[in-house]
Amino acid sequence: MDSSPFVSIIMATFNSHSFIQKALDSVCAQQCNFDVEILIGDDMSNDNTSQILKAYSKKHPEIRVFWRTENIGAAQNYLLLLRETRGKYLALLDGDDYWTDPMKLQKQVDFLETHPEFIGCTHKFKVVNEKDKAIVKQRISFVKERQRFSFKDFKGHYLPGQPSTFLRKNIFLERKNIDLLEKYAFLKLTDRFSMALFLSYGDFGLIKETMSVYRVVEQSITSSEKARTMSEYDITHNLELFCSDIFGKPVRFEQYRRDLFLSAVAKYICGDKNALNVIRSIKSENGKLFPILIYSPVWLVKKIFTKLTCSR
Repeated sequence: MDSSPFVSIIMATFNSHSFIQKALDSVCAQQCNFDVEILIGDDMSNDNTSQILKAYSKKHPEIRVFWRTENIGAAQNYLLLLRETRGKYLALLDGDDYWTDPMKLQKQVDFLETHPEFIGCTHKFKVVNEKDKAIVKQRISFVKERQRFSFKDFKGHYLPGQPSTFLRKNIFLERKNIDLLEKYAFLKLTDRFSMALFLSYGDFGLIKETMSVYRVVEQSITSSEKARTMSEYDITHNLELFCSDIFGKPVRFEQYRRDLFLSAVAKYICGDKNALNVIRSIKSENGKLFPILIYSPVWLVKKIFTKLTCSR
């Protein structure tokens, strides 16, 4: 393997034995005219994930596995992997997703090499369940596909694609960027934090080809919905602090704050007592609720439209 890989692929795993083999096969099947390194951080899995990783690393010298001696969580696992990357470009694959086009990396590298104005690119993807069956309602709420996705499209919660579709210039070769993420590591870091950092460097382009699969696990759906009620406001508040640090000026995602407030009101009416904390927090920060209430018909129309498009 070349001492200077062109693309670094990072994978964070924890108890991924059901899906990790398919993910690894899809990575190892990539056909590229450049060298890659595959960096895997196993967060003390207690199933047979480690045995699978050991077998693959013996066959493929480009794979390096980092065995965590304690469970450090996905965010810290990714941060440690980022410190190890050496490639000009950075790809990510979650352990339960997989790539479907063996030319995916080559196509994305070619795109970025010929469009240096972009900081990264993404592509279309399919959605499946645990049994690899396609999910008809394929609209993912946090994804906003654009031919050119900028910070203006971000709005504090949108991504240009599902994270396993991204190929990005490796801004973490500049260690100050990892240091900046680690400065906020005490917060609940999400994909939005790193996306905000990338978007401070440039926009994302879109390749209109389906080249990966995003697997939705039923347990994660229930957990994420609960987490949304409990902590989405806190994540947004912390993200505003992070973005203000990046851009050197105050950043607030007002529209998303309004959406969170009205969503919390609706959930509280439906019996979710946890939503009251969000209502109180946004009210105390905004003071006057009249502008938010004026916005409520727009919010309701958006919710109805989303439900209708998801049910097609």
